[in-house]
Amino acid sequence: MEILPLLAGNLTSVLIGSCVVLVYLFFRLLPKRPKNFPPGPDGFPLVGVAPYLGKRPDMKLTEYAQKYGDIMGIRIGTQYHLILSGADVLYEACAKQGDVYSARPWSFLHDVIWGKNGISMTDFSDDWKEQRKFVLTSLRKFGFGKTSLEGPIADEARYLGDALRKCEGDYEQGKHNFMDAMANVICKLALGTRFDYDDDRSFIQFARNVTNRFQNASFSLIACIMIPWCHHFPPVRKPLRDMDKLFVKMHATMKEYIVEHKKTFNRDDPQNFLDEYLVELEKNNGKPNGLFNETMLKYILRDLFLGGLETLFSTLTWSLLILANRPEVQKKLQNEIDEIMGREGRPTLRHKEEMHFTLAFMQEVLRYRTLLPFGVARMTIKDTKLMGYDIPKGTTVISNLYGVHNDPKVWKDPLTFKVERHLNSDGEFFKDPNVMPFGIGYRYCLGKQLAEMEFFLFLTSIMQNFNVSSGTGKWQYEDLLEVGFVSTPPPTTDLRLTERV
Repeated sequence: MEILPLLAGNLTSVLIGSCVVLVYLFFRLLPKRPKNFPPGPDGFPLVGVAPYLGKRPDMKLTEYAQKYGDIMGIRIGTQYHLILSGADVLYEACAKQGDVYSARPWSFLHDVIWGKNGISMTDFSDDWKEQRKFVLTSLRKFGFGKTSLEGPIADEARYLGDALRKCEGDYEQGKHNFMDAMANVICKLALGTRFDYDDDRSFIQFARNVTNRFQNASFSLIACIMIPWCHHFPPVRKPLRDMDKLFVKMHATMKEYIVEHKKTFNRDDPQNFLDEYLVELEKNNGKPNGLFNETMLKYILRDLFLGGLETLFSTLTWSLLILANRPEVQKKLQNEIDEIMGREGRPTLRHKEEMHFTLAFMQEVLRYRTLLPFGVARMTIKDTKLMGYDIPKGTTVISNLYGVHNDPKVWKDPLTFKVERHLNSDGEFFKDPNVMPFGIGYRYCLGKQLAEMEFFLFLTSIMQNFNVSSGTGKWQYEDLLEVGFVSTPPPTTDLRLTERV
């Protein structure tokens, strides 16, 4: 009988010893702050500073930047991330050392949902540079960033105006038509066609569904980038799986469209980007050449739709919400439109340089409500130095664009909307390098030029024909309840567009 207490004592000692060893190994194996890495908080084991980020990680990281500086090394999850919160450091890293800060870190969004493919997700390489150059050259051939695309955009703005009249200016009923209009601009450029707003073709349906999915999964998307393993667990898991199903269907639709289009397109007279890419493929007898293949084509078409939908839709919605809350700003904007474009004239880009207040308003919207608060995450491809700090290969890099746009060292009263901050003493607009909604360097947004064109032409067309007001007759809430991958307007937004007389 005396052996039982002995065994019990030995078992207890073994268990205690095992726990001590496990705890030691746990902390021993946790990633250590790299030598000469930028300063910043470590947070807790396994999760780092994640519990502190809350629903407004953009504000929390900007708060950290006030304490630790524009270059921070922060542990989020189990990994140390490089957080860049100032325009100067972003230019130094992403522009001057653009090739070094050009890879994409693993995440469920980048690698599973988006297949680590296309122009936006493929890692930097000579083949990627050749692919991007070809895409931009081909798109410009068919009007990308040129005045020749004005016509299709202006036509789509007119169709949008007609649709808004049919729903009697109720934004809630008509907001899906904004998505339809933007999707059709992409369809015209990439596919050479447009679809009726009542058409149930998959491209139009995808435009509507992707916006809803981004709004529902916005927090999950940024969470899975900052803490890659969290995609296994609720509440992140379900929104990501739903998003994945949507893109599986979308990619399949793109593939079917490519297969059908190959049967009928004119090889000797390409009319759109899809034709041009197929001609390039036929030069190699359909054999893969670097990154040139039908799979890449499918994902490039996906990238074009993504770049021209959710961010532009949210930008226009924020613009209308801001104008509804500020009748005096709306009046100045409309007065300039009436004076330069006229009440009946079609908005064109040739008017743009004369419209200083309009351009200042647009730039302030892009600053005030940063559409992609953290851009798209990057990763270093080799060991490098940044302003005296050592940055190891494989470091995830987060561009805190919200921090750039709300830096109190640069902007007076950054949380206040002020058009005048973008006008000089003569009332002329100036482009501020501290406003960078499309990112910078090799990885800046592919659709930047198109987005700027559409923003200007859609905004001026709408305000030329409509007044916008609060649906409740009161100030509409315009703060951000939660920030994720995309900063979307509050779901309670209630606007009315009434035709100007």
